Amino acid sequence: MNLIILTGNLTRDPEKYATKEGATVCRFAIAVHPEKKDLMPQYYNIYVFGAHADSCEKYLAKGKKVLVIGTLRLEEFWKKDNTKGYSLNVTASKVEFLTPREKSESDIGDISPEDIPFD
Repeated sequence: MNLIILTGNLTRDPEKYATKEGATVCRFAIAVHPEKKDLMPQYYNIYVFGAHADSCEKYLAKGKKVLVIGTLRLEEFWKKDNTKGYSLNVTASKVEFLTPREKSESDIGDISPEDIPFD
């Protein structure tokens, strides 16, 4: 079984695109910080498909905290200097937004003095 659960912060804004077959994909990266402060964070590329991709692109941004559940794969690629590099990629089956949404004035609505309790 290949299942990974990660909690981390986005390192850049999400990017949404369509595959050649027309599937919607949202890609972003997260930094997962270890419990020990002297260790370096690990970085993962996250790929989200379909309707979840639209939500991620709309509501996530650099610095936001997420929980990701998905499958992990290690991919090789060639760097510009002709050396081989590796990236940890996760195909997400679930992305949960952990950073609270900022409230706008329209969320608050009109508050009259009678609505505010005073002692």
